[in-house]
Amino acid sequence: YLFVFALFTFAKLKFDKNEKDFFKLLSLINSDGIILDIGANIGVMTAHFARKFKNSTVYSFEPIPGNFETLNRVAKFLNLKNVHPVQCALSNYNGSINMIMPVINQAKKQGLSHVVHNNDNTEPGDIFEVPVKKLDNFTEFFNTQKRVTAIKIDVEGHELNVFKGAINLVNKHKPIIYCELWPNQQRAQMISFMQTLNYIPKVVVKNQLHDFENQNTQNFFFVPAQ
Repeated sequence: YLFVFALFTFAKLKFDKNEKDFFKLLSLINSDGIILDIGANIGVMTAHFARKFKNSTVYSFEPIPGNFETLNRVAKFLNLKNVHPVQCALSNYNGSINMIMPVINQAKKQGLSHVVHNNDNTEPGDIFEVPVKKLDNFTEFFNTQKRVTAIKIDVEGHELNVFKGAINLVNKHKPIIYCELWPNQQRAQMISFMQTLNYIPKVVVKNQLHDFENQNTQNFFFVPAQ
């Protein structure tokens, strides 16, 4: 089921008005290199990256076993030879971490899988213990002439921890970063942290990037300051 759903979603994504900001991201990546899809889920956005940027390598990070299997199947079915799937979570330490895939009305919500927090003890769902690493410990992103040009991240509130473990990578490559942030304390903390790395928070308004000034959106672009 997941495999068929992934292919269907891949085919119709460009017609989804809720994903227009993602396609704005695609228009902003203008050089070959390395693209990181963090929280790749079942591979829909990975497939779009790989199809559009055939000379780039797409590293797709997905820790949940069923999602990762589907991601692999999608890449093979679409003959995406430039996809490099990585089955682990990312954070600000190396080791292992518990994640939960919510189950609501007996339906598994693969796209809402997230790190288990202390207040998640009563949340219904499937628990997975998965490996976790810091992006700064992936030597292949430092021992290369290729630049990490873009990062898309969707990790359901764990973004700040991921980037705390990726300071060296961000400082070295200065990628454009695209992520979903809801209006809460985590959003404020993420924006503040990225500003310490000399990044400017921006949002799309009428298909153009504008500085974030409390516009009503959850899709954010972080762009290196010139």
